[in-house]
Amino acid sequence: FYAAMDGANKFVRGDAIAAIIITVINVVGGLVVGVLDHGLPVGVAAKTYSLLTIGDGLVSQIPALIVSTAAGLIVTRSSDQRGLGTQVMNQALANPAVLNASSGVAVAMAFVPGLPVIPFLALAGALQALKRDNANTAKGPAENAPRTATTPEEARAQEEADLDAALPVEILELRVGYSLVPLVTRDRGGGELLDRIVALRKRFAGELGIKVPPVTLKDSLEIPGGDYRVLVNGVVVAQGAIMTDRLLAMDPGNAGGKVNGIATKDPAFGIPALWILAHDRDRAEMYGFTVVEPVAVIATHLSEVFREHAAELVGRAELQSLIDIVARRHPRLVDDLIPSVLSLAEVHGVIRGLLRENISVRDLRSIIEALGDAGRVNKHPAALMEAVRLRLGPSIAQTLAELDGKLYAALLEPDLEAALRKVMVTSPEPGLAPDLATAQRVLGAVQKAVEKLGMAGKRPILVAPSDLRYPLWKFIHHFLPQVVVVAQQELPARMEISAIASVGFERRSGLTTAAGASHAT
Repeated sequence: FYAAMDGANKFVRGDAIAAIIITVINVVGGLVVGVLDHGLPVGVAAKTYSLLTIGDGLVSQIPALIVSTAAGLIVTRSSDQRGLGTQVMNQALANPAVLNASSGVAVAMAFVPGLPVIPFLALAGALQALKRDNANTAKGPAENAPRTATTPEEARAQEEADLDAALPVEILELRVGYSLVPLVTRDRGGGELLDRIVALRKRFAGELGIKVPPVTLKDSLEIPGGDYRVLVNGVVVAQGAIMTDRLLAMDPGNAGGKVNGIATKDPAFGIPALWILAHDRDRAEMYGFTVVEPVAVIATHLSEVFREHAAELVGRAELQSLIDIVARRHPRLVDDLIPSVLSLAEVHGVIRGLLRENISVRDLRSIIEALGDAGRVNKHPAALMEAVRLRLGPSIAQTLAELDGKLYAALLEPDLEAALRKVMVTSPEPGLAPDLATAQRVLGAVQKAVEKLGMAGKRPILVAPSDLRYPLWKFIHHFLPQVVVVAQQELPARMEISAIASVGFERRSGLTTAAGASHAT
């Protein structure tokens, strides 16, 4: 559409320029012909042929004016869903000054000699009537607005209604300072961020199998101009600062060269970065920096918040909607589990436990089947979650494996396993209760293994026996939240494990084995 419109405008523009050139030629040529051929005086020839040429030129320019005006109207209202006629009428009639000016022009035209008086006066009267009608219509909403409470009872009722409206807490909220309002307002150019949020919600539905609640966007005078805050259930869980007139250049660790900018850190990952001007982007990318737009910075930070707080974003109501989707396809499967075997609250506890470890719950059918089998034997939340993980083992392994199909991880050494079993408790739920010295030794051993995996460019993954998996993850999660702990029994027997490091009080070099072999060691 816009290409066709551009082509039409270029054609009309060319036609208009040609008409101007022809007009000049007509004036000069007419003057020459009148004086030399017809023997007219110069003044008479200029007056006669100028009048004729100008009239012809105006006729040629009128189509260009009409097409240009129409093109401007259509292009500028392309984002409005209303009809063009409705939009023009609303804008023309909304301002009384327009109707007053038009009425005044009509009255003036009525007194021009040679023009009809009655039609122009009638037009002026019609325009004034439209103005009065619009004024009366504008009063309607004010008259129909909720009237102010006049009695004490009505005042108390209105106060209670205001309090009720202020009570609910948004599940997910993004608050911004005044400088970032254009980024989150579609009619002020913020459509890209809104589209990115929609895409993020779709992505997490596919990856984790959850419906991320809509993000409520608000501006706040309490927040500095370029700052933003992300709230989950009313609690600030992330915040950052944005410079809307610059780009963020992040140093992935191998950037070389100097780029002018304001030093900062990436809000999502804490990576050293610079706020640079747009014209320095090519130089920064040439030096190895990763350069992103301000909108991408906020979207990436939101993505990390979704991932870290996925368990908090899924309440019982959200879980029920997911279960209803399964029930439409497998009604008996759901009926056999809820409420006959487990309550919705117990299932919700398992789902949240899986999401805390970034385990996808998209295969909810398999999860319900596993809960139905395990729930008849043991209803302890930790036991139920481990049973579900065992059923989801192939999916978990596929998520953790590299492109070559191998799992690069750190294995626990026997001395560490023995030490952990000595301090393991089972009540009220499985966990570790080491003394301070043992706790420091365990955390130090895990930290060294994680550093070794990082130096090899691998994810921090530990492979542990099934009875130690959950207690170990629970113990180290508060100190090393990025570490993934997977049970040996969850991995397919044919999956190859490459032991990049070992976790123990005495480190030994690792070697590559199959999962089945590692189970035997």
